[in-house]
Amino acid sequence: MAVISTIEARCKDCYKCLRSCPVKAIRFVGDASKSQLHAQVMPERCILDGTCLLACPQKAKRVRVDKDAVKALIGSGRPVIASLAPSFAGTFLRERQGRVIAAIRRLGFTRVEETSYAAEAVSAEHVRTLGGVIGPAITSSCPVIVNLVEMYYPEVIPHLAPVVSPMVAHARYIKMANPGAAVVFIGPCVAKKDEGERSGEVDAVLTFSELSAWLREEHVDMEALDESEPDGPGPVAARLFPLDGGLLRTAALSTDVLSDEYRVISGIENCMQFFDRLRAGDSRDNPLTMVEMMACTGGCISGAGIQGCLPAVNASDRRQAVIEYYREHASDNRPAPEAVELDLRRGYKSRRPESLIPDEITIRGILAQTGKLTSEDELNCGACGYGSCKEKAVAVFHGFADLQMCIPFMRERAESLSNVVLGSTPNGVVVVDPTLHIVEMNRAAEAMFGCTKQKMAGRLLSDLIEPGNFERVLESRRLLRVSVDYPQYSLSTDQSIFFVDRENLVIGIFVDRTDEEKRRSEAFRTRQSVVSRAQEVIDKQMKVAQEIAGLLGETTAETKVLLTKLMELMKKDE
Repeated sequence: MAVISTIEARCKDCYKCLRSCPVKAIRFVGDASKSQLHAQVMPERCILDGTCLLACPQKAKRVRVDKDAVKALIGSGRPVIASLAPSFAGTFLRERQGRVIAAIRRLGFTRVEETSYAAEAVSAEHVRTLGGVIGPAITSSCPVIVNLVEMYYPEVIPHLAPVVSPMVAHARYIKMANPGAAVVFIGPCVAKKDEGERSGEVDAVLTFSELSAWLREEHVDMEALDESEPDGPGPVAARLFPLDGGLLRTAALSTDVLSDEYRVISGIENCMQFFDRLRAGDSRDNPLTMVEMMACTGGCISGAGIQGCLPAVNASDRRQAVIEYYREHASDNRPAPEAVELDLRRGYKSRRPESLIPDEITIRGILAQTGKLTSEDELNCGACGYGSCKEKAVAVFHGFADLQMCIPFMRERAESLSNVVLGSTPNGVVVVDPTLHIVEMNRAAEAMFGCTKQKMAGRLLSDLIEPGNFERVLESRRLLRVSVDYPQYSLSTDQSIFFVDRENLVIGIFVDRTDEEKRRSEAFRTRQSVVSRAQEVIDKQMKVAQEIAGLLGETTAETKVLLTKLMELMKKDE
């Protein structure tokens, strides 16, 4: 698993991680429809500075958790020794520093030693190597700076001091002094996980965030623990190592901010600016002998791996806590270790990501797809996360970005589409605010009510129509479907009126049924005429039938009389 990854379910496609990433090591990918994009960290390009972890408002970035690997080491029966970074003094509240050490032991560690002991040897080694490094020499203890140089500034490799970090140096010392032991580094730096793997010297790395979570999981009560001192030799000045200028101070070199020979640069952007000048051969840096570089502003006390610690404090307090811890332990009487010859050397290699550079025609073609036909169309607003429209076009070419990441273009497109829909629909649309003042009308509504949007905008709805139905929807927040006639406009309508909660607006959609109503009235009149005529015919037929019946009745009676007389005469003859 990559050291830093994205929780896709939380990613809201806001590009804030990309905006914060100094090397743009984040790509955006989506499904086939690209209805939603998700950020992905590109391990081959990521320098592991962790700014995306701090920047993401949705907490969609996560660091690989190695707690289970450490538990497995402890459960294996091997001695497991914790190498505790000196910044721990500034990560936890001052009165808990000794309890943190006791709590780490409670988790099952055999020993807890201070990494800063090895930092003293590393600082001295930096001084010894000055003569063999092209000036100005750049310190190599920060893994993010090493990643940055190897991946994006390989031309600067000759300036990097060929010295391992205190973490690696301490791991080498522990394993020489404790054969068979496993070493777990605990510190504030996410990049240490990758450095530990690459070095092969460190068995596992935990951030302070992971340590805090583990202590909570095990229900370790800090308040119930007694203060405890670290194992192993006690460093002195190296306890200041996590602060900017700490390496120079440990090496007894000048930390004067006006020094021409030594300089301290912290903050990834500041470091990149220095590398740009150094690569360009800027003569302003010629007097420098050594530059101490730290990716995190203020030093390791601002590392990305301190989130969620118990308890967290601000940067100023963290710095002060480290200084006070150094002062309080300056007279430690812990025995010095036996002299050992540590190999503190290391090498570097270029890891520059390979990528084609598209030609100008290709770039212009990509820009044209987002409506940027000329250089004047390029806003370079940075909303997508890239510094310029051309930089984003190159990212699109490589598949790192998508066209829809151009927010001004997508907004213009959305507004254009919504205007087309609103303008072309045959139904009238009237939008009012909570005070029933008209906010918007489309052309169909203008035609229905014989007015213009310019004339009605800002006026009360009652100046146009009776507002009762809109008031009911505003009060109930429920959809209302009604049919309303407006004789003054010779208009009959079917209406759907609803409330939009997010915008706090009431929208009415008016379907003109005036012609349908006319057809219905005409059909009704026709039916009434037919029914009336049919009734007349029926009445006339009934009258004729009655007259015929009357005539038939008279003739029948006469016939009966005659036949009766005839029968009587015939009987007499018999």
